[in-house]
Amino acid sequence: MLLGKLNQDTINDLDFAATWESEIKTGKSYCLTCNFFPVCGGACPKSWMEGNIPCPSFKYNMPERLRLYYDTIKKAKTHGR
Repeated sequence: MLLGKLNQDTINDLDFAATWESEIKTGKSYCLTCNFFPVCGGACPKSWMEGNIPCPSFKYNMPERLRLYYDTIKKAKTHGR
C-alpha cells in the first residue's frame, strides 16, 4: 500500500505503520497497557500520528456499562421476562 499526494513527485510507503508498531512495543502509546488493545488493535495509526487519540468511548465507561447491563438483566429476571 502506498500513501502520498497527487501533486507530489514521490509517493511514500506506509512508514508510519512500522513506526506505530514500534511505538506500541516500546510503550510510547497508551495501547501497550490498555485492557482493550486486543479488541481495537490500536485503532488508526494515522490518527495517532496526527495527534488524535482514537480510543473507543467504551474504554472510559466500561464499569458503568457492565453495571447497567447487570442491573437490566437482574430487573428482567425479577419481572419474569
